[in-house]
Amino acid sequence: MTRRRSRVLAVATAAALAVSLTACFPGSAEMSEPPTIDEITEQYDAFAADLRGLVSAEYPDATWAEDGEASPALGAGEGTTRVTSQIWYADAAVSSDAEARDRIVQQADAAAGEYGFDDFAAVDVSDDGFSYVAGDQWGGEMHFSGGSVNVTIWYVTGSHPE
Repeated sequence: MTRRRSRVLAVATAAALAVSLTACFPGSAEMSEPPTIDEITEQYDAFAADLRGLVSAEYPDATWAEDGEASPALGAGEGTTRVTSQIWYADAAVSSDAEARDRIVQQADAAAGEYGFDDFAAVDVSDDGFSYVAGDQWGGEMHFSGGSVNVTIWYVTGSHPE
């Protein structure tokens, strides 16, 4: 085998290995099979916990509470389920502190890929409140919003096998 042919073969093998390994990790744009609903809610819960941590770092006196329970619903395909999470909320006036809000969103964007999400997109940002949403490749959304006295975090998954 010639030296050039050996290099081409080595590069092709490395590329194939990289693609196959990428397909094994949640958050990879190359995943062909969606994770189960239990796997994805565990991943989303971890991201929501990280978001709460980011808010708490900016507002150490904020007290978190949960409203409701996660609620499953039939997914778009047979044998699939979608889950809407409970709502986590805290008494933190994030909307009145644009610098803190921007730091939280910037840090959340930095972590989003680890959980399979795109960066947060602003839906509405004003002096009275804000709303950001980050989506994933499976149709799920992480919501981060707030008003003059509180902040809320919740999610809805895409359709995932049970």
